[in-house]
Amino acid sequence: MAVESFPFECIKSHNIILCGDLNGTLISTRNNKHDISLKQFTSDNGLKPTRDIQSKPTYFHTDGKATSQIDYILSNNDILLSTSIYCQDPVNTSTHVPVKACTNVYLEIKKNSKSKANSVAYKLIWEEMDKDIYINEIDKHLQYLPSDETTVDDKIKCVMGILHKATKLAVPSRIIKLNGPKRKASPDVKRLIGISKNKHRLWNDAGRPRDDHPLFKDKKEAKRNLRKQQRKETALEKEQFIQKLEENPNDQIFHQLIRRNRSETSKSDTDFLKMGEEEAISKKEQCELLAKYFEDLAQPKDNVNFNNEKLLNCKKRCKIIKEIAKASTDTETGNKRKDPEDSDAFKMGNNDLNCTDRTTHLGLTRL
Repeated sequence: MAVESFPFECIKSHNIILCGDLNGTLISTRNNKHDISLKQFTSDNGLKPTRDIQSKPTYFHTDGKATSQIDYILSNNDILLSTSIYCQDPVNTSTHVPVKACTNVYLEIKKNSKSKANSVAYKLIWEEMDKDIYINEIDKHLQYLPSDETTVDDKIKCVMGILHKATKLAVPSRIIKLNGPKRKASPDVKRLIGISKNKHRLWNDAGRPRDDHPLFKDKKEAKRNLRKQQRKETALEKEQFIQKLEENPNDQIFHQLIRRNRSETSKSDTDFLKMGEEEAISKKEQCELLAKYFEDLAQPKDNVNFNNEKLLNCKKRCKIIKEIAKASTDTETGNKRKDPEDSDAFKMGNNDLNCTDRTTHLGLTRL
């Protein structure tokens, strides 16, 4: 890029990073016309490299003798933390060596939109197909089939294309699979991931120091904070799921619990499950025990411990109470309240109660 085409109006309002082969050097001992022009340009616009760049060469002439430093990464603000100049490598066939700079600016990386095309799997719901649209769409395109001169493979491809178009218009679908991480990161986790990556990069660029070095301590602290937040959110999600299961149990949540226990990477599985005298420790045993329990629960059956005699006594007591209440109501209607003990219903009920066992009297007392 020529100097005349540089957007000078952006210098004061934007953070500028200028990098590349500048065909001139900023080393003070070099002063040819290219060097003077580059030094004047960087001085006028406040562009400068980091202090650790020194005078290490970035260009090696093919004669093997001449070298120079003409590849730079410059900035108009303090957004460059450090700059590294790589050494020559037998694999590198260029006359230049790479230059790397570390910044304190985070740039959002946009994912390739093409990779999203195969990230979703759909299931066609043929039961809800609109037959009229499906048939009309096929009839509309059948007239454009290739002539008899084409091969059978070409005709099959054409028919398949027509069927796919008709299916897309007439048959609804639903998503059954999404590619991606098993657990979506929350905003707090994403922020801590960025901090952890930045601390690791600074530590790596400094030569991976150990022991009591500040960069090593910062890297460990950032990782510890990230793991702490992840464990906290996992525990909270598990607690919310269990609470939801207790408050509103249904088939969907139950099957979700089964899938969690069957997953090899599950962090919310049950340590053991006890039902009666049976105990299940492994995930497979727990699934079999739960399936057995719900299968037994779904089948109607008589309870062997049910007390049928108690049921009959309760029915008899209810009948007696209703008759006494009815007799009392009839007596009050005639404005002559009669003692319930003189009524035939009470005498009959009293005789029946005297014939019952002590359990019946206790039950009536509770009532």
